Amino acid sequence: MKKTSVYQNPAHETLCRENSKDCNTDPNSANRTITMSTSTMNESNAAAAASAASSLNKSTAAATAAAASTLEQATQKVDDFLASYPSLCQYDTLRNLEKKTGQPKAYFFFAAVSVISSIVYGFGGMKLGSDLLAFAYPAYMSLKAIDTADTADDIQWLTYWVVFAIFSIVENVMAFLTESIPFYYLLKVCLFAWLCHPKFMGAGLVYKQLIKPFVMPYFVAFEQQSKPQKKEE
Repeated sequence: MKKTSVYQNPAHETLCRENSKDCNTDPNSANRTITMSTSTMNESNAAAAASAASSLNKSTAAATAAAASTLEQATQKVDDFLASYPSLCQYDTLRNLEKKTGQPKAYFFFAAVSVISSIVYGFGGMKLGSDLLAFAYPAYMSLKAIDTADTADDIQWLTYWVVFAIFSIVENVMAFLTESIPFYYLLKVCLFAWLCHPKFMGAGLVYKQLIKPFVMPYFVAFEQQSKPQKKEE
């Protein structure tokens, strides 16, 4: 006859046999072995979970510290930019707001820019916004150049306005390009930022490489033809 095991759970009998114990005579011992093994596994899992949580907390703390450091550096760069153009950026007003609220000047600056951008976009869309960005800063710098004795800035901004005028004419004549070129107005803003930025002097480069060799000869020829010719006796 087949011998009946005293264990209702086959796992008890298997674990008992692996530990070289009599499975049919000591079922309580097997149950204790299973309980101890389960407890050990639970403790191991708890320790592993605690270790993983500790590592995650350390990683999160490091990421938070790095983000805070990056934000502080970015805020300082914006503050330096605002200090470079105190009249245009209303630096004194922003500084007073910083003292009253304890928040960096950069936050108020970006808030003002966001509000103004929303208003401009509501009235004229991206075209009006790109036109204002291409006009406002160069106009401000041109007005400042009028009051300076140095002629270098005069040449720089006169050159910019020549490029600006030619670009505006071409844009109006070829208006279909605004619909066929993806992100046209964003590219336009980037182009004019390159043209007017003192570090790149893009307007001077465009004038020397394109306008002077290809456009100016037509103006010179027109000017010569428009001069009154002396009658021969």
